[in-house]
Amino acid sequence: MGGLARRATVARGDEPTSAVEVGQCLTPRTASNRASTQLREKDRVILRALGRMGWTAALPGPEEDDLALQASAGARTAKMEGAAPALLSGRGSRVDEVARPGYPPLRVGLIWLAADVFESEDLRGWLRAEIERTPADTWILLTHLPASSLRALLGAVPSIRIVVTSHPGVPTAAPERVGSAWIAHAGRKGQFLGRFEFTWPASPSGNTMPATFRDTSEALHLRRLRREYEAALAQADQTIAAPIDPAERYRLGVERERIQKSLSGLPEAVPAAPGEATVTSELIPLDRRVAEEPEVRRMVQDYIAGIERMNAALTEEDLRRDWLTEQGRTAADFASAPKYRGPASCKGCHPAEHARWSETRHAGAFKALEATHQTMDLECIGCHTIGHREWGGYFAPREAVKFANVSCETCHGPAGDHPEGGKYAAKEIAVETCLKCHTADIQPAFDFAGSLQRATCQGK
Repeated sequence: MGGLARRATVARGDEPTSAVEVGQCLTPRTASNRASTQLREKDRVILRALGRMGWTAALPGPEEDDLALQASAGARTAKMEGAAPALLSGRGSRVDEVARPGYPPLRVGLIWLAADVFESEDLRGWLRAEIERTPADTWILLTHLPASSLRALLGAVPSIRIVVTSHPGVPTAAPERVGSAWIAHAGRKGQFLGRFEFTWPASPSGNTMPATFRDTSEALHLRRLRREYEAALAQADQTIAAPIDPAERYRLGVERERIQKSLSGLPEAVPAAPGEATVTSELIPLDRRVAEEPEVRRMVQDYIAGIERMNAALTEEDLRRDWLTEQGRTAADFASAPKYRGPASCKGCHPAEHARWSETRHAGAFKALEATHQTMDLECIGCHTIGHREWGGYFAPREAVKFANVSCETCHGPAGDHPEGGKYAAKEIAVETCLKCHTADIQPAFDFAGSLQRATCQGK
């Protein structure tokens, strides 16, 4: 949820937004039993925050389909406090009116196709019928339709001007143009915010949208880059003018020359002509450079504090029983499994490996959760401890501190059957072990070989 408060800062909450693809930040309903309480609470906070930002509708991703099914029955939105976007399911359409002082409201049509409608009857005919049935000034399509099918569909339904598709992995920086439509690919986990801005001469008598727009996205990028370079130059000049070490002044001087050269090499942004219809698109990373909106930040902090209290009451016995039921196994099976023992049990016989590991970031993985007060977070502790929801491991969040950090047994397996002074068949480190936590969402350019050297006992 780290990007939620940043999304609120970037999103223009005072300008109604007709649609958003959530970016698969809602929770798949694969989780059941006691642990699912946290996930439902997380969804509630996300939807409240999106409502505060002005979002009016959201199409859950394929892995979030159960959310949409509950929404269609009214089970989700009825329980929301305050404004929240409508959760869409199946297929359908709606029209939202966007107020514009001095002009007629802009009627923005939203049409959606979820993952479960691809094999239904002719989608082209259905889309045309929906658009003809409910007039709108422009149409937006939210869909999980495969790219090849989508392109063919747009060729037959030219009224659609914006398409937001589901999760291909890393989102595309620039939208794809198909006919008169722009296709934007959403990312996952709410890590980016994509924005379209269309401008065209307004008329008090109507809202006819032009057939063509000039793409001014590059001009927007150049203006923003110029401002960043100018700010960096000003900061360098201020630092150089202060009393600093001569070597540091020389380094800053070299850096200033590099920035100045980059600034001088920027082409001039070509402005739009008066009255010209334009479109700009941008993909905004919601990283730490973006400030957090205070109210949504408070929502997230209250959520974290709430689940700390809630999950502290979960018992090891109950959670283990739930897990064994999911696995179709018994308590006797678990009792016979080798147990996780922690890195201290390895240190006596492997001091050099333990010393190398203790200098890596993995050795302090649990401190990252302590810093953010998330040591009870069921979505986090599995990647910051050993043995969570594993054979021979632990289940209750309050036990996490006993299994703190990413250590020997994360890679080599539980050491519970390792005889003292005897041989032990530790498993080789497989890339699949690392990818459980270093996912494409979090670390798309994960370097397995390099990480073995930097973050494990195998470093030199």
